[in-house]
Amino acid sequence: MNIQDFTNSFSKPIATNKILRANASTILLEIASGAVLKEHQSMTEALLILISGAVVYEEEDRSVELKEIMDFVQIPAQLTHRVRGLKNSRLLLIQ
Repeated sequence: MNIQDFTNSFSKPIATNKILRANASTILLEIASGAVLKEHQSMTEALLILISGAVVYEEEDRSVELKEIMDFVQIPAQLTHRVRGLKNSRLLLIQ
């Protein structure tokens, strides 16, 4: 299989597609250039990995730019954050 089989080619500004769900979940996240995944919290610790494009992950006191393929950020549980697309981007969210 290829991860691109799960993509929607940016037909919407923000799109998710669950790839695996057992005890944990893996979600393919697509964020269009200029789109913002609104502020939210993850109930569990998570890992956000850039597959393509560029985004900025933002918390109240921290901002991390993911711009190289395979850049990642660890997301603490129950911490408010958002993600802003700098380019059309695909990411894996592992929770």
